[in-house]
Parts: sequence; structure tokens; C-alpha cells
Amino acid sequence: APKANVRELLLGIDTSVFIPGPPTATPTMVCTRGFSPVYNNLTILKALALLPEDLPEWRFNFVAGGPLLEDHREWASKNLSQQALARMSFMGGVASDGVLRALQSADIFVSMSRSDGTATSLLEALSCGLHPILSDIPANRPWGQTLIPPNDPVALAKAMEQAIRFPELRKPSRHGARSSMIELADSSLNMQQLVEWIDALPIKPRA
Repeated sequence: APKANVRELLLGIDTSVFIPGPPTATPTMVCTRGFSPVYNNLTILKALALLPEDLPEWRFNFVAGGPLLEDHREWASKNLSQQALARMSFMGGVASDGVLRALQSADIFVSMSRSDGTATSLLEALSCGLHPILSDIPANRPWGQTLIPPNDPVALAKAMEQAIRFPELRKPSRHGARSSMIELADSSLNMQQLVEWIDALPIKPRA
């Protein structure tokens, strides 16, 4: 449709709900993607297994459930050190208020999805001011500079190590990501914009 007037507009999120929490004492990473093949959480676990032991204290919280959760728990128990396991949690799925608390208690959002649209979970994390480490797929490229090939745990481990060691890498997201979400992904503002666009459409009278 070469003459079509196509405009992009995100469904968005409630930016008045997804707000940053207080600064954390320990660098904390979070993944809210489900345990299914497309979300590729195994690559995250493989990267956690590669983190150097001399890192400052860190935490990683997997929030969601899913059909592969138990398989991933078993993989972690067999392949991660006891030190790493003690720093991780599998929450197994929580209600929306639990997701919010998990985001507000974190600094870094990690998603290695193999395929996606603009993910609501990512917008929620950015609205909470989290630093994103994302898979390098088209849907993620507008939203972060730390983009990792989806099946490269070595590169992911390096990115997580840098984000843990150097808090200055995370600081720009605290305000910058939040401001972008208010501007681009606030659901109430975007729905208002949609109504204005519809109202402005030329309506042809019926014959």
C-alpha cells in the first residue's frame, strides 16, 4: 500500500505505576520473560555460569514461570557454582504487583528473546529506570545500546560483568530510559493521540 498513511504508536504502559524504586545496595539483575523456547532464558543461565568469581556482590531474579522452568532449575543446579546459585532466585511467576516490586528492586533488565515485538516487559523495565541488556533482534534495537547475539552467552556474560563492575554504565538509564518511556510509551497519552488521529480523519458522507 504505497500511498497508505502509516503511523506508529505503542499501546504503551502506565508510567505512573512503573516508576523507579530506591537505589539498590547490591547490583541486581532481573528477567521477567517466561521460561519458553522463544525467550531463551537458558542463554542467560549459561552467561551467569561464566561470570568471574571476583565480581562485586550481585543478584539475579527470574520472575516468571513457564513450561521450561523446572528444566532450567535443574540445569542451574548442575552447572552453576554454589556461590552463583546463592545469588539467584527463581520466583516461578508472580502477580502484577510482584512484577512491579521485582523491577523496582533491580538495576539491570536482561532479555535474550529470539523473536519479539516491542515487549511490554521491556517498556515496564525502562519505565522503572533499569539498564537494559538485550538480544540483538530488530524489535530491541531502538531501546538499548547493549545488544547481544541471542545465542552468545560469552558476550552476555561480558556485558553483565561490565554492568556489575561499573555502576556509571547503569546511571544514564535511571533518568534517560524513564524519560523516553514518558515521551513514547505512556499508554494514556498514546491513546489520547490515537483518538486525535481518528478524529482528524476525513469522513466521506455515504451516498
